[in-house]
Amino acid sequence: MEFASYEEAADFWDTHDTTDYLDSLETVSLETVDMKLRQFEVEVDADLIKVRCGG
Repeated sequence: MEFASYEEAADFWDTHDTTDYLDSLETVSLETVDMKLRQFEVEVDADLIKVRCGG
């Protein structure tokens, strides 16, 4: 099944159920991501750092 645009696909799937097309679907492999490896940067006020470090 192919669509000319994302909008066409969205319109189709808004009115159809994927379970009616299980024979047309194919299995795909996905790469997993370890979410524990994510890093976040948090800005800390310089005065708070001074207090924490005893300065």
